[in-house]
Amino acid sequence: MIRETYLMWKSNLKQKARTELNGNTVITRL
Repeated sequence: MIRETYLMWKSNLKQKARTELNGNTVITRL
């Protein structure tokens, strides 16, 4: 269960990084 939440959190972070790719390119390195 914790692993699923972690995977969802990571994919969410990736989506955020894609949408906020304006100046925060460091987030995509996660």
